[in-house]
Amino acid sequence: MPLQMQAGCLRYFGSVFAGLLDGDDVKHSITAMIKTITKVGNSQGITLDAAIMDLARLKVGDQVNLTVHEGGAIYLTPVRPEVSPEEASRAIKEILSKNSELFRRLA
Repeated sequence: MPLQMQAGCLRYFGSVFAGLLDGDDVKHSITAMIKTITKVGNSQGITLDAAIMDLARLKVGDQVNLTVHEGGAIYLTPVRPEVSPEEASRAIKEILSKNSELFRRLA
């Protein structure tokens, strides 16, 4: 598969990876693909490959926020549940309680 370097961006065509590089470290992952809009019943749709779903940490049934920006750019943003401070505190206490012996040995 051909590699192409443009303005600090390494693109590996034929795969779904392109990373902005700083030395040898990948600082940010960007994925770009050309997709075709298909007919799905009386609507239209775009099929997302498993690799894209994995990179975006999405699964079937997840919700996304669709935003159309000036110029027609479409952004899909995963809707992630918000965790309240009380829920976070409760989860931390549970983890500490379940793993207290492990944490004591690691200290």
